[in-house]
Amino acid sequence: MFLHLFLLSLIQGITEFLPISSSAHLILLSKLTSFPDEGLAFDIALHVGTLGAVVCYFFPTLWRILKNLIKKGGDKSLFINLFIATLPAVFIGGFFYSSLEDLIRNITLIAITSILFGGLLYLGDKIGNAKKGINDITKKDALFIGLTQVLAFIPGTSRSGVTMTSARFLGIKREAAAEFSMLLSIPVILGSGVLALYDFMNLPIISQGSLLKPLPLFLGVSMTFIFALISISVLMKALKRFSFTPFVLYRIGLGIFLIYALVTHFRF
Repeated sequence: MFLHLFLLSLIQGITEFLPISSSAHLILLSKLTSFPDEGLAFDIALHVGTLGAVVCYFFPTLWRILKNLIKKGGDKSLFINLFIATLPAVFIGGFFYSSLEDLIRNITLIAITSILFGGLLYLGDKIGNAKKGINDITKKDALFIGLTQVLAFIPGTSRSGVTMTSARFLGIKREAAAEFSMLLSIPVILGSGVLALYDFMNLPIISQGSLLKPLPLFLGVSMTFIFALISISVLMKALKRFSFTPFVLYRIGLGIFLIYALVTHFRF
């Protein structure tokens, strides 16, 4: 059980903020191994660890946002932009959450979206005229990023990937695109976490995954927090020197592998 929990936490922690789709990799673990699929509720529960990591890493920024929010005459533009970008996911995600359980496990769809959105990430990274920092993001930019974030409900798309892609198309610098995407993950993870908690409290014990219990959840969240904190730190440092191309190549390679596996009737 611990090995399964460790691998789930490792995958979730490392991939959540990378533009490669954490949910797809959690699904593939169960598809490519003998480990059981713990379900969407457990996947979302692990996001609590990533939530703690992003809050910890960006605490100075969050503290500045809070001070400006309560300070008379403070700059509230970043808070407003994050609020605007969150709205589409709140309305659409809340509406479709109950229908995601089966759709999100579709391997064919994951293969296609891995390649498609990998190509879009490459175009956005190369075409975008990157001049904007995080404080230069406009309300229109925030709304566009928020609308594209809705695409992340399609399995394999990657929430961080699609928001970073749209930010790059808007001419936002790589580091700023990643930071805005990660800050935007906070309300999204909070919302999905509430829904997951509701499922946990209402599902009969017999229908819960083997890890959807208090102790495994605590260990999983703790390990996910550590891995996610390391992942965020490495990504933010890497984007000062490198482009998103390595992630693009990885996504396309993953998609090709999945298509090959499906065509050759590899066990899924």
